[in-house]
Amino acid sequence: MRHFGLIAWPRALIAMATLLVDFVAPPSLWARGALENPQPASFQSGIGVISGWVCSASKIEVVIDEAATLGVAYGTDREDTMGECGDTNNGFGLLLNWNLLGNGTHTVRVLADGVELGSATFTVTTLSGMEYLYGASGTCRLSGFPGSETDVVIRWEESLQNFVIESVEVNVPGVSTGTF
Repeated sequence: MRHFGLIAWPRALIAMATLLVDFVAPPSLWARGALENPQPASFQSGIGVISGWVCSASKIEVVIDEAATLGVAYGTDREDTMGECGDTNNGFGLLLNWNLLGNGTHTVRVLADGVELGSATFTVTTLSGMEYLYGASGTCRLSGFPGSETDVVIRWEESLQNFVIESVEVNVPGVSTGTF
């Protein structure tokens, strides 16, 4: 009996320590998942998405600047979560016009059933403080991007309130220019 007591006592201590860690650990460690967009210290403009994944939740919410709480669509296929979650219906996303937040630094927190899953602080830059720019058009060449032998042409896309890649041109000396 005495031998059993010596073994049971450390097991009881381990169980109590585990329970204590569960209660003391930050809530972000309780939910398995990640806020993937926006990234911390990133720059946002136009229309984009707040997105990520969580293994199991009945409700996902986004809190922006501690002023607005928005419900988020949850349950889209994410094959990359199979190993972590044991299933694939774990994606969440919220389409957002970043310009509505206004110029400056903002913070987003994602809650899974009321428990914080992740947060990010980011900077929004708008065109002249506008929430939506109508009727504008234009293109711009980014020479030497993403490498010294390529140029990228970007074009304004009103529906996204942002720029998109129109073409990538390869510039190799002595060879005619090609476009992808």
